[in-house]
Amino acid sequence: MQEHFHFNRPLNNRILKEVTDSYKIVVPIQLRQRRNLHLQKQEDAVLIAISILGKMLGFNSERMWHKFMSTNLIIEQFPERSRYHRRCKQLLQIIKLIRMRMLRHLGI
Repeated sequence: MQEHFHFNRPLNNRILKEVTDSYKIVVPIQLRQRRNLHLQKQEDAVLIAISILGKMLGFNSERMWHKFMSTNLIIEQFPERSRYHRRCKQLLQIIKLIRMRMLRHLGI
């Protein structure tokens, strides 16, 4: 699985940009400006992009993907596995909408 991480950086930046743009359009303003937003370790758009990237790379298990990301990715504020899973579960509907939007725009 190590060879999967040597993928194209412009593609990653493109995915993050597309997710960030879609997040601003898809997610209601009340959710984007919710209470205690400043206390979270990672922004929702970053977690959505990471989740989508895991699916694109073929990781079926969220636990395996989190372990891979936490050991190989250099992010100081990456949430622990249970918090990551909980946030992805809360963002599931938004992830689905953004994935459908990305499929239309990027042709992936």
